[in-house]
Amino acid sequence: MRHTRADPAEGPSDERGPSGEMLFVRDRMSRPAITVTAATPVAEALSLMGARRIHYLPVVDEHAHLVGMVNSDDVLGTRRRRKPAGLVGGVMSAPAISTGPAVPLAEAMRLMADHGIGALPVVHEDRVVGILTQSDVVAAVARRWPV
Repeated sequence: MRHTRADPAEGPSDERGPSGEMLFVRDRMSRPAITVTAATPVAEALSLMGARRIHYLPVVDEHAHLVGMVNSDDVLGTRRRRKPAGLVGGVMSAPAISTGPAVPLAEAMRLMADHGIGALPVVHEDRVVGILTQSDVVAAVARRWPV
């Protein structure tokens, strides 16, 4: 989504906010991230998603290190022909693609688009500190180009 303008009169590039400041993942990510472990029952992950109204859960180990990602399709089994496994570890995607809080938002958006994913766990010093979702990106774009 990066667009370099040759004429400064056209305004800031797509990587900058309305006032010209550079936007980073930390500016739009949701925090703290709601996480589960691979040993979490799928039914519990589904309940958590429903209660929190979220669609993605980073999967972490006992040290909050990212080990995978699970989404609502994974826990509902809507993309599989078989019934979901009993534990999150059986349905999660691993390894998960992640980003850091200091990454430019435009770079994270390209990463999501290139990999066809709807969310990126945000990792800092090997720990999950937040999550950047398509909803976060849409909100950033909407603020960038108000109607």
